[in-house]
Amino acid sequence: VYDRWGGVVYESRSPTPAWDGSGASAGVYTYKILVENTLTGEHIERFGDVVLVR
Repeated sequence: VYDRWGGVVYESRSPTPAWDGSGASAGVYTYKILVENTLTGEHIERFGDVVLVR
């Protein structure tokens, strides 16, 4: 998860501890998800935005 200046706000290599916005200011955040299918070797990339409202 990145802030509007491109700074990393949250990063994880595990699917379970999700970013809940704690400690972050209201605003728009961008996310990038990179997944590798270990059975096929396929790499999947997804991008999007999240609006955090307080």
